[in-house]
Amino acid sequence: MLKPRTGQGSLLDADYICEQLIPPDSFYRKFRDIVWPIIKDEHLREMYCNDNGRPPISPSLLAMATILQPSKLC
Repeated sequence: MLKPRTGQGSLLDADYICEQLIPPDSFYRKFRDIVWPIIKDEHLREMYCNDNGRPPISPSLLAMATILQPSKLC
């Protein structure tokens, strides 16, 4: 069940962690600033059941983590 993000955050939210711990000139901060607006949870809404299950971790956050994972093709 995909639910919209609420305005309330926690210490474990990626936004909070990024703002507090990652320097502005870091690759990861720049990656988030560029990619976060492009990948939206709404784009992945059809992949989730509307009336069953618990709310997932943000699909857009999971997509960005997948992009950052090293390739095992080497």
